[in-house]
Amino acid sequence: MITFSDTGIEDPRLTFDGGVAAIDLMTLRRCAQKGVDLGFPLQLPEAADVEVPPIFDDLCVVEADTDSGRLIVKAMIDTAKMTWAFDSDVYVRAESFTDYSGATTYGVRLEDPFAASIDGVVVSFAPMKLRDGRPLRLWFADMPQSRLDTMGFRELFAWAESLSRRFQPRQRLDWIIVPAQQIAYERRLVELLPVNQPQLEDAGQRFAMTLDETGVRVRVESRVCLAAAFGPNLNHTFGADDPVVMWLTAEGSSVPFAVIATTAEAWLRPGHQVAFGGGHGAV
Repeated sequence: MITFSDTGIEDPRLTFDGGVAAIDLMTLRRCAQKGVDLGFPLQLPEAADVEVPPIFDDLCVVEADTDSGRLIVKAMIDTAKMTWAFDSDVYVRAESFTDYSGATTYGVRLEDPFAASIDGVVVSFAPMKLRDGRPLRLWFADMPQSRLDTMGFRELFAWAESLSRRFQPRQRLDWIIVPAQQIAYERRLVELLPVNQPQLEDAGQRFAMTLDETGVRVRVESRVCLAAAFGPNLNHTFGADDPVVMWLTAEGSSVPFAVIATTAEAWLRPGHQVAFGGGHGAV
């Protein structure tokens, strides 16, 4: 079994690379579980003791390979390109906006969404569907830069889970705008290494997200290297005043998949052609 304990495991402050910071605990748990199944005892933080909803479990591919005497275990969830689950395409369109840095930014306008204010944060979601028609929700929440500057990765995950769990639709807005995205992010999970010696040599995560008016794709890979892993306004523009945090949930679950915080540095400019192809830099 995996040991879930925060003892000896720090929660590092968010580190942004190209305006992006991200965490996912679903793929991390699946990755670690495979390592344990192969005989390597591992400790993960308590936040990683999550129940993975079946829809994400079905999408998760776990692989184990040997490389130079080391065991490399990878767990990947790739949503492939999802479509906006609205009754008509007229509910989604490209629309530029002025972001909090003063730049003109490529945005996606979504009509008639539900929204709420939780602890002073504007929160909303859009319905998505996988290629096979199964539903997901893509969440959006503004986050002041000053808060992001002091937040840890697991704190970001817990914050996103709390917002999706506590969300009660207070108002239906005329529309929201969200920043279009084409981002890639990678981080070594060095906080896991001290308590998992000597069996854990390295651990990391890679994220890619693409979002425009035609759809959304999110891919996350966790890897371990084992020795011998949201207001009275009737509209709201996410990113006009603050950076934006996004994540996905399954119906009936508040557990976030792929919690991704982005600042204006990571957002696309009008006219950018978003590519939903392969590679972690362009999904």
